Amino acid sequence: MKTHVLAVGDMKSSTAFSLRLDVNKIRENLADLMNPEEIIAILKSIRANLKGRRKTEYLSLITEKKLFDEGDINLLQILIDSKNTDLMQATLKLISSLSESRPGRRYIIERDSFLLTLVNFLGANAKVTSYIRNKSVKIIQKLSLSKQTHKLLIENRVIDFLLQSLNEGEAGLDQSLEYSIALLMNMSLKKEGRVIFEQNMEASFTLIEKYSDHKDSQIKSFVNGVLFSLLRSQAFLQEARKRKLDEKLETIMEKSKKEEALRVQLEYIIAALQNEEENKEEVEDEEEENEDEQENSTDEGEDQTSRGKDQDKEPTREDNDTLNYLEKRYSVSQ
Repeated sequence: MKTHVLAVGDMKSSTAFSLRLDVNKIRENLADLMNPEEIIAILKSIRANLKGRRKTEYLSLITEKKLFDEGDINLLQILIDSKNTDLMQATLKLISSLSESRPGRRYIIERDSFLLTLVNFLGANAKVTSYIRNKSVKIIQKLSLSKQTHKLLIENRVIDFLLQSLNEGEAGLDQSLEYSIALLMNMSLKKEGRVIFEQNMEASFTLIEKYSDHKDSQIKSFVNGVLFSLLRSQAFLQEARKRKLDEKLETIMEKSKKEEALRVQLEYIIAALQNEEENKEEVEDEEEENEDEQENSTDEGEDQTSRGKDQDKEPTREDNDTLNYLEKRYSVSQ
């Protein structure tokens, strides 16, 4: 078989890095499900480099040079579907790292099967670990402002699932509460999403009342975002007034005097609830074609925390071995 050498980078640049890898050999080993240790080592090395100084080259390796794509076959999809928990988790970690960049998000969104698989992992009948379910929520949240993703989530009733799961005690989502509510907030930004919330009126108010006074300020902020968007609906506005939600929010605001951002949010919401003038008819949402306008994304989540702890540490020998794994094992000389 002819060796396919993949070159990435421009050696004319003083800061550039060039990869010359035997892509066929990498793909062959990724497809060999009988050798999961090697697959995990490959994925781990790519993921580490997506976080390092070679990020641009490794992104290009995936998104432009199509390392994981062979015609209509995507190797990452095969690994997600493998039923091997270790392989599935390693693959989701890599996809999560991809979702932290614009090219990476675009790459994932262009492959509907990825998104549909992640959505299916959220289902109550999905036989997956809580880690896989939580990781799936985090990835979906990072992609959720894309028009294409939003449509798929609506069609698969993800709002219904999240409302039910969170109201019943965060079942299966205990490690991703922040991402789950941030995802609900993103879903409430478009009219199509608000229609689903209207169909789940009681569950929506249960969630708002349950988490509006949560101990975590970020979660409270996201809940306020959900409520602010839903009040654009006349049905929600009238129901909120009927429930005297403004009085409950005033009590929360009184306890949040030291949290300026939250106080301002609550003041704005309370003013809207107490304004007796009818809101103007909802303005049709502008189409969000660009999935990278992720103002509400909790981008980089857990990885951001780990970087904060380790950013000043010198790389260990193990770290360097991981970073250099592909070059040492799959490099092809010029």
